[in-house]
Amino acid sequence: MKKNTSLNKDNLYSLKSLYYKSMGFFLFLFFVKITTAQLHHLDSIKLALRNSPKLLVKLDSKFSFVSHQLVSLRGIKVGANYVNKVKIGVGFSWMKDNFVFDNPTQLVNNDNYKLSVWSVPLFFDYTIYSDKNSAVLTNFDVAYSNFKYKPKKEILAQYNSNGVTFEPSAVFEYRLKKYFIFGGGLGYRFVFRNRKYIHEQFSAPIAIVRFKIDFVKVYQDLFNN
Repeated sequence: MKKNTSLNKDNLYSLKSLYYKSMGFFLFLFFVKITTAQLHHLDSIKLALRNSPKLLVKLDSKFSFVSHQLVSLRGIKVGANYVNKVKIGVGFSWMKDNFVFDNPTQLVNNDNYKLSVWSVPLFFDYTIYSDKNSAVLTNFDVAYSNFKYKPKKEILAQYNSNGVTFEPSAVFEYRLKKYFIFGGGLGYRFVFRNRKYIHEQFSAPIAIVRFKIDFVKVYQDLFNN
């Protein structure tokens, strides 16, 4: 009898989970190394924080995986910019409503439920390199996150899970047309939560697309002329 070498769906999921966990482990070590390297720049960080901060508003667009399915995440962040070296603040992010349950059940299915995800992150950016038009920075987000199966025809969610999300990333930014800054980068989302009610896998690699408006230069051009 010919041996069946095809992989079933569960085996594929197991391989993907192992791949994501392995990637997460190596990325975690990478960002630990970056963080350790930044400890040698504490004087630079302290010096930057002595300056008067400027308003920072930025939009984030991220792509990641939930239970091996590609999803889109959106966010807005507001904070303080210290001489373009250190940036800190708070934000709000949410997952676009496009998730399809791979293994629907009689209780939770695509006809009656949707997966809702939102987070309130505290962020810290540190610029490793910068010149007139470009910059390379590391970003660390620590967020309170909420995950829920939300009935499509009801307001309250019946299945709910809260947790903490840690997202280290590295981002490249480029200034275009004076007021606009575009960027992109890679990172990993580590999610620590109670899995009792929400069974999807949320820890996964992330790809970042970033857009910011330099309101400081807009203000200077409008009111300082």
